[in-house]
Amino acid sequence: MNLLDAAACLPAETAGSVTFNDWLAPAPAAVSALAPESPLYRQLYAGIRRAISDGQMAAGTRLPSTRILAQQLGVSRNTVMAAYDQLLAEGYLDARTGRGTYVSTVMSGSTAPKKPPRIARQGVVPERLPEVGVPALECFPVKSWTRLVTRRVKCSMAELMSNAHPTGYRPLREAIAVQLGMTRGLSCRAEQIFVLPGFDAVAHLVSRALLGAGDKVWIEDPCSPLARAAFANSMVSVVNVPVNRDGFDVNLARQIAPGARLACVTPERQFPLGTQMSPARRNALLAWARNEQGWILEDDRASELNWAAAPLSTLARADGVRRVLYAGSFDRVMYPALRICYVVVPESAVAAFTLAWADSMLHCPVLEQAALTDFITGGHFALHLRRMRALYADRSNALSNAMAPEIDTGVRLISTEGGLFSTALFSGALDRDVVLDAFTAEEALHVRPLSSFCAHSQWNGVVVGFGAIEKGNLRAMIRRLTASVRSLS
Repeated sequence: MNLLDAAACLPAETAGSVTFNDWLAPAPAAVSALAPESPLYRQLYAGIRRAISDGQMAAGTRLPSTRILAQQLGVSRNTVMAAYDQLLAEGYLDARTGRGTYVSTVMSGSTAPKKPPRIARQGVVPERLPEVGVPALECFPVKSWTRLVTRRVKCSMAELMSNAHPTGYRPLREAIAVQLGMTRGLSCRAEQIFVLPGFDAVAHLVSRALLGAGDKVWIEDPCSPLARAAFANSMVSVVNVPVNRDGFDVNLARQIAPGARLACVTPERQFPLGTQMSPARRNALLAWARNEQGWILEDDRASELNWAAAPLSTLARADGVRRVLYAGSFDRVMYPALRICYVVVPESAVAAFTLAWADSMLHCPVLEQAALTDFITGGHFALHLRRMRALYADRSNALSNAMAPEIDTGVRLISTEGGLFSTALFSGALDRDVVLDAFTAEEALHVRPLSSFCAHSQWNGVVVGFGAIEKGNLRAMIRRLTASVRSLS
C-alpha cells in the first residue's frame, strides 16, 4: 500500500470537541465530548502512522514534500504540514535539513507501537512548520549585533574558548537577573539561572532534576505540540488538561489526574488561545504547589512583548521562587535561530539542577551568550524591545481593525495586548481546512488550525501570526479569510 492509499482508505477517528459556545461558557464536560468526524489532518496523520506501524512504509522511506502531497491529495498544504508535524513530534518521521522528511529508522515495521509513543525524538524540526510566532526579522538591528559579535571574536575569543561556563555564561546570568528584577519584579541570583538551548531543553532539565520516570505532568490543552513532546521525551506521564478563557484550572486537573508532580502553564499569555490566567486560578495553583509539594513551570517567554496592559505578577514572584520555576527566552524578541532560553529555579533546587545539567550537558554556544550580554548591558536590548512593542501593537491593531467590519457572530477574535499572534474561533460546522485552503498560495501569512495544538479537546478556529506581516498585506489576507468563513456558514 502506498502513501496515498494509506492516507485515503482509513476510517475517520473520533476526537474530543469543544464548540464556539464552550468558549463563552466553558465546561469540563467538553473534555469527553466526541466529534462525529475527525479533521483531514488527523485522517492523514492516522493513515501514515498506520502504514509505518504495519511495515508498509519501510524505515528510511522519503515522504513527498508537503506541497506535492497536498496537490496529490487535493487538500490544503497546511493540512499536510499539520499531519507531518504530529508525526515528527511522535518520532515516526525524521526531518533532515536540506534533504526532506523520512520514515524514522527506529519507528517502523514490527517495532513501531500501535499507539502514539510517549517518548518522542528530541529537537525534531518539521520540514516546514507554518509558524505563528515569527518576529519582524527585518527590524532586527543586524549591524549592532554583528559589531558586538565581531568585537567578541577579536577581543575575547581565547578567553571564551578556554574557560568553562557551566549552566551558562556568568555575566549573562547576572544581566538576566538584573533584567528580571526591573521588568518582572523577580528577585533572584545568577546562581539560580540556567541558560539553555530552547524550551525543549528547559523541559528536559526540569524533568531530570525534579521528576522520575512515570511522574505525572499537567500540561495545558491546547498548547505547543513541541512543548508537549519535550516532556514526553523525558519519560514522564503527560496529562493534557483543557483550558478556557480563565486559563489553567488546577481543580479540573486534580479530577483528571490526581497526584501530579508538576504543572507546566503559560499564565500571562496562554498559547495558543492568548488569554490570561485569572487571579483566582493563579492563587489556587500556587496553593496546590505549597500544600502538595508540587512544582510549577511558568512559561513566560511572551511576557516582554506585552505593549499596553500591565502584566499580572508572575507566579514566581508571588511564590517567592520556592515552588515555581520561571522560564524565559530571547528568541521571540530577537530572532528564533538564537535559541537562548533560561530557567530560574528555587534556591533549594540549585544543586539538583546543577547535577542534572552536568549529566546532560545542555549548553548554548558561549560566543552568542557573550554577545547577548553586551547587547543587554549596552542598552540595545531595551531599545529594540521598545521598538518591537510599538510595531507589534500597530500590526495587532491593524489585524483587529481589518477583521472588525468583516466578522459576524460566526467568528470571534481573541486579541490581547501582547505577543505575535491572535486566534479566531469559528462557530457552527465551519470546516477550518477549507478556510485554510484560501491561504495555500499565501506564503507570507502564518496560519495554523487551532486543532493542531490540541491533544484531546478540539477548538474550531485558526491561529494567525501577525508579527512578520506588514499592515497592508495583513488587511488583504484578513478580507480573504473572512470571505471564506462567510461562504461556509
